[in-house]
Amino acid sequence: MHLQTLANRSAQLAITNIAVSVVLSAKLSVLQRWFFGIDTTLQWHKWFGRLGFLQVMYHATYQLQFNYERQGGDVFATLTTNVRHVTGTCMLSAMVVLILGSHPLVRLLSYRLFRWTHLSAFFVLIMFGCLHHWSFYLFYGAVLVFWVTDQIDRSFVAEACTVESLPGEIVKLTCRVPYQSSLLIPGQFAFISFGSTSWIKAWFHSHPFSICRMDSEVTDTDESALIGQQNKTMQARISRPMGRPYITNAGTEFGDYNTIVLVAEGMGITPWISVLHYIKEREHAIHTKSVYFIWSVRSIDTFYAFEKEFERYQFTDIDVHFQLFITGPSDPEEDYSIPSYIQLDIENRPNYEAILLKIQQENEETVLGICTHEETMVRVNNIGLLYSWALKKERFEL
Repeated sequence: MHLQTLANRSAQLAITNIAVSVVLSAKLSVLQRWFFGIDTTLQWHKWFGRLGFLQVMYHATYQLQFNYERQGGDVFATLTTNVRHVTGTCMLSAMVVLILGSHPLVRLLSYRLFRWTHLSAFFVLIMFGCLHHWSFYLFYGAVLVFWVTDQIDRSFVAEACTVESLPGEIVKLTCRVPYQSSLLIPGQFAFISFGSTSWIKAWFHSHPFSICRMDSEVTDTDESALIGQQNKTMQARISRPMGRPYITNAGTEFGDYNTIVLVAEGMGITPWISVLHYIKEREHAIHTKSVYFIWSVRSIDTFYAFEKEFERYQFTDIDVHFQLFITGPSDPEEDYSIPSYIQLDIENRPNYEAILLKIQQENEETVLGICTHEETMVRVNNIGLLYSWALKKERFEL
């Protein structure tokens, strides 16, 4: 009886933790708008989900082991003894799919597969959970209303969305947003789905894109399966801008600091281009005096894809220092077409310790923006903490 009680309590805790995980998965709730950034709530979403999975595993293994002995070692009979065992088996399978389908490797190989497995398994979990035990109605009724409201309110129809192929296997999307562009803040991102204006299809087919530049249009740049389509116009659904791109919870922005240091790898330059746009618009009203770009790319083609974006921004009162590192193999005889204001380093990786030390010695009131792979992010983040700089981290992973 003692083990039965522990198994039941484990199930109750699992219901609670999974419910909290569902609440944290909403991307436009009051939590993200007023209290925490979406990167924080999504990390909590993962850990509450993992904790719930472990508690489900304890509850399920106890029940299955106990029933296996009663059924005389018949596996099929063990899983299908009654409605509770059938629904419990289906729920356990759904939880396994949720955990495996959300692995970073799955998202890297196919973001659409991640969306399909995650949403499908979630609906299976809720449906069979309500058949499994009455307590699911109590916990998930309000949570589902919260989640569905967030999903419906998230996206809008964009009548014209232009897709352009750029060098370096990069796609540029230009959309006229169906809401006020004043809602957009540098460092935010949006979900976009193509080929249909249905919000139901947008659940499964949408993909996150960083907002690169805002004027009368929204320009997003990211890698996508749409490579090779030249200037194609199509209908799409675009979400509201997401994320709280402030430096601190008090609402400080990049322009509140004398020095801005932006570190990027590959496509990680995208959110920092939006910061350039922000600085250009407020050049004479912000405190910023110096901007440092440290950008690492495997191929020069990645720079060429963004070159026109950089040409848009010429500053009179702000010093811009740009270091470009090409880390991949290169042709010694190749003539790189690089503007004179960019310091180019070929086949070398940046020595962040030396670069940031020099910046620290020459500047005060510094904010450090990082959008890199995890290993580099940890390394650069630790240097920023050593110098007591304000930190803003952007991740490839959503």
